[in-house]
Amino acid sequence: MIMIEGENYFDGVLLVGEYLNEPRNISFELKRREFGEGLRTFIINATSLRGQRLGVSLDSDKQVELRAYYFTLNNEKENLDPLSTNFKGVFKGRGRTIKGEFGIRSYEDFVAIAVVGEGNITIHFKVSRGRPEVSELTSKEIYLLILGLVVLLAVVIYLEKKIG
Repeated sequence: MIMIEGENYFDGVLLVGEYLNEPRNISFELKRREFGEGLRTFIINATSLRGQRLGVSLDSDKQVELRAYYFTLNNEKENLDPLSTNFKGVFKGRGRTIKGEFGIRSYEDFVAIAVVGEGNITIHFKVSRGRPEVSELTSKEIYLLILGLVVLLAVVIYLEKKIG
């Protein structure tokens, strides 16, 4: 991690994470750093997981915090701050054993998983079929719905003029 500082205050962070082409089981040791908390971030390619659910199971010998973030849109990349107290991600858990699950959106490219703390850590990922959610409607489906309503309105106006 490279910290950028300006005018005696913390200005920003350039995050360096490990890239995973697909979710796989991971074991590692996380140590406390000189500047503060131990931090390890994984960026997972989620294109093959679209519309499914990603289950995360973490086991550690010490207390840690696991945070998951959507990482596709630019504003979501700006929200990725695992050391912030203002959490803007999709899932957060704390303890020695953490289990959670979240949906991968139909347009998702990446998911970021961050582990904060120290200890010997094992993370297991499980992919399962997702259930349809309202938030999963794509703009194409919405445009088709609006087009259908406009056609229905045109048919009603045509029939009203023909009748009366």
